[in-house]
Amino acid sequence: NMPNKYKITYFANLRARAEVWRLIFVSLGIDYEEVTVTMEQWPALKPTTPTGHLPILECPDGKILTETNAVAVLFARRNGLLGPTPEEEYEVNKIISLANDVSEGLKPIFLAGIFKGEENKKEEEKKFLDGSGIPNAKTLEKFLPKDGFVLGNKLSLADLFLICLRDQKNFVFGDRLDMSILDKHADRVLASNAKLSAYVKARPNTVF
Repeated sequence: NMPNKYKITYFANLRARAEVWRLIFVSLGIDYEEVTVTMEQWPALKPTTPTGHLPILECPDGKILTETNAVAVLFARRNGLLGPTPEEEYEVNKIISLANDVSEGLKPIFLAGIFKGEENKKEEEKKFLDGSGIPNAKTLEKFLPKDGFVLGNKLSLADLFLICLRDQKNFVFGDRLDMSILDKHADRVLASNAKLSAYVKARPNTVF
């Protein structure tokens, strides 16, 4: 029983690792459906997944794809979201790499808040703010353009990763972490793309 559209399986109430796939599909006008998994359902489902991790993507031909960045790059390459040249693809991958450095620093704060309580969350925040978190954020912002997209006048996968990062930063720090260059970039991208803008306005509130 093969799906007639792409099917994203991920945890309920999370954008996190699946959100960049959603943004890719929305920006390209590709139809997809969601299969949500609760924490109670996960232990039984886990051994049936290719890697023991979510998200997974089931394709219309029944093939199962896994690993967030690998899937994102596959669809980006197929649909012109990496730029037409290797040099542009390098720029896209550089920004994604720098964004992921910041994102990886935010995740322990979010996880501590969910699983370990407020005290631990404050400790993780302190680690981010006193450690590599702020330098990583500043480095990323140094490479972001003052106007337009990462690749000048066309949308790329890097811009979609930056929208995700802005979400994550806001979930964890609200307005207590100043990344105004990132904020402006994400706003510019959304303002220039009606499909993405409509999706972001309509999507449900989540915890991360």
